[in-house]
Amino acid sequence: MWLLDKNLPKAFYLELSSRNIRCQSAGSISLDFIGRPDLTLGNLENGALTRAAVSLGFIALLTRDKTYAIDAKAALAEHRSFLVVVILFEQSPHDTLRARFAGALDTFGLITSGAADQISHWPPGRKPF
Repeated sequence: MWLLDKNLPKAFYLELSSRNIRCQSAGSISLDFIGRPDLTLGNLENGALTRAAVSLGFIALLTRDKTYAIDAKAALAEHRSFLVVVILFEQSPHDTLRARFAGALDTFGLITSGAADQISHWPPGRKPF
């Protein structure tokens, strides 16, 4: 299952779900399991988020946070199979963003396919904004 960072718009969740790709938003997952029902995964710092995501069975995180890998370096080293995908779409209205994301998925295939590294920028070839 894929975890969507709290900084990703609902358009991404809706598009992935419409393609039967199991995903959940970090902001929707309660921290009841550590005795903090008042918080969600989205409240965790990047290293703690990585560890919690792996413990919950997530295989990848989609984020817009270009410094995620730096902030979570130690946790990512502990969990080499966990993939972080930095999404490189500029902010746009919901419908426009969903259409761009859908088009990129159609063109480039699944986000996690062909990922050579633990940290991947997507879509491929796109320059960070």
